[in-house]
Amino acid sequence: MDAERHALRIQRGLRFGADHPRAWQPSRGTRFVIRDPKPRRITVVPFEDRVVHHVLCAALLPDLERFSIHDSYACRVGGGQQRAIRRAQRFARGVPWALKADIAAFFATVPLENLFGRLERRGPDPEVFRWVRRCVLVVRPGPERRGLAIGTLLSQHLANFYLGSLDHYVKDTLGVKRYIRYMDDLLAFGERDELRELRERIRCFGRDELGLGLNAAGTRVMPTRDGVPFLGMRVYPGTVRVRPARWRRFTARVAELEADARAGRIDEAALAQRLSSVFAHLEHYDTGQLRRSWLQRRSAARGGRLERLQPRHPGRLLEEHPGQRAGRQPQQEAPVQAQRQPGVSGLQLSVGRQMGLRSDACRPDGPGSRTGLLCHSADPLSVLRPVGLGRGTEEPRPGGGGVAVVPGPLGKKGP
Repeated sequence: MDAERHALRIQRGLRFGADHPRAWQPSRGTRFVIRDPKPRRITVVPFEDRVVHHVLCAALLPDLERFSIHDSYACRVGGGQQRAIRRAQRFARGVPWALKADIAAFFATVPLENLFGRLERRGPDPEVFRWVRRCVLVVRPGPERRGLAIGTLLSQHLANFYLGSLDHYVKDTLGVKRYIRYMDDLLAFGERDELRELRERIRCFGRDELGLGLNAAGTRVMPTRDGVPFLGMRVYPGTVRVRPARWRRFTARVAELEADARAGRIDEAALAQRLSSVFAHLEHYDTGQLRRSWLQRRSAARGGRLERLQPRHPGRLLEEHPGQRAGRQPQQEAPVQAQRQPGVSGLQLSVGRQMGLRSDACRPDGPGSRTGLLCHSADPLSVLRPVGLGRGTEEPRPGGGGVAVVPGPLGKKGP
């Protein structure tokens, strides 16, 4: 509610300059460790700091975007994991070998002074650069001038920018055409001997120019027909499969959400929304049979009945509120069920309800007869005349037919 007041206060603090004693001060944030699957130290900064990070990134992004190559897919508008995986599959077609490489402990080993020097040469606004430097140094994970904090927006964009120098070395200097990078995951496609030489050149450039090393276990040359591991998937020339570790994390996530729902920490609507997002990510790849077999096993474990996630299902409402009549709407808002009249079809009643006519006023002994169905809640100058289910010139059939509303004075032709 006080967003404008807080924004103006932050604006005044930023205008003082990064070195002014009355300037806005960034926070170190809160740190915790997750295992997904390997341990990672995550930094969460306060909401106010996140607002400032967005402002600084908005000022930096035009320069960073001009420096990026086409096949860099992290932290960019129009990028993302799905596009990167589809691009890798397109490169894998017709190419026998692939080089898979990634940087060892990338975020924790980035030399900050080297990063700041490369960023300053890109020519951002001097005051923006000073604020970026101050925010990064405050939240760095260790006392040394190395490492970017995982979990902040600035760290993601700066880490992606830092490896842009490697992209230009591979594409411009070495002339590699089939090359993809998503943050610190690298893919190149070509002949076996060429990729082995490329691996050594990348290793030397990363060590000498960037101060980074390759992960020995995750860097290797492999045939594309066996599938290339990339971003939790295994990319083949003709298909994309989920890797076992990614599938285990998926099933663990589903079990965690269901446990939260049983404990009452989230409601069924939130459960359905989160599960839908989890499944939607897998639907982009060739996982139909895998998801179908998993759902069948879950159904068999629950007695052969697959529970559908429909929070407003009448059966569930009846179990939650046995004293009320279950339905798609709350009981106090549910329309009154109209009484079926002799000689009046269900279509007439339904059309009458849709046009706002009170069905409780339509009694067989009242004005709601078949030849003039006029309810008290309707406009007195509007009447319902019987028509056939086809064209308006057809004669009404005995015991059936539809109704049409004739608005305005009598005698005017209705729709």
